[in-house]
Amino acid sequence: MASADTVGMVAASLLLGSGIALSVLLGALLWLLAQVSTLYQRVGRMARTDPLTGVLNRRVWDQELPRELARAARSGQPLCMALIDMDRFKLFNDQHGHQAGDRLLKAAGAAWWASLRKTDLLVRYGGEEFAVLPDCALDHAMEIAERLRTTLSEGTCSIGVAEWVRDETVDELVRRADQALYAAKAGGRNRCCASPSRAAAAVVSSSDQSR
Repeated sequence: MASADTVGMVAASLLLGSGIALSVLLGALLWLLAQVSTLYQRVGRMARTDPLTGVLNRRVWDQELPRELARAARSGQPLCMALIDMDRFKLFNDQHGHQAGDRLLKAAGAAWWASLRKTDLLVRYGGEEFAVLPDCALDHAMEIAERLRTTLSEGTCSIGVAEWVRDETVDELVRRADQALYAAKAGGRNRCCASPSRAAAAVVSSSDQSR
């Protein structure tokens, strides 16, 4: 019959082994949770990021623009949007190839991102077009647009800027910014144009303008 000391030693060994196994299991679970969290964050970034340029994508813009307008309506703070279009981008692609065009867009996105404040939203709107949402009045937004226009090391861009008017819808704001962009293109490209008031913009026809 085993002595009490032997039984105690066996029990202690079992408890020690169980404790080690539990520690290993907990460590593995914590590592797995950390990996899942990292993967979740990565997938979240991928869902919000344009894969070519690394800036935010159009989905983020469509989600954030109505929220920002609602915030500006509550706070009374000014808000502008700017549409940026690379000048003669199709011609650049035809002359230098699509890989060179991709590099141009990537470099432009990086340069603009570095030039903006952390509170300013920059997205790839589509193709060679980008959009910026600076939370400031029109005069300051035009200064930002001019800084973005002149920061490119290769190629040029045209920018249209519109300041949000209270009770204006998302579509109306985007339309005025787009009209300002058309005006910049029609004026010779490589320039920034501000949108007129909604009343004046309503009579502007841009259907025959070419980008």
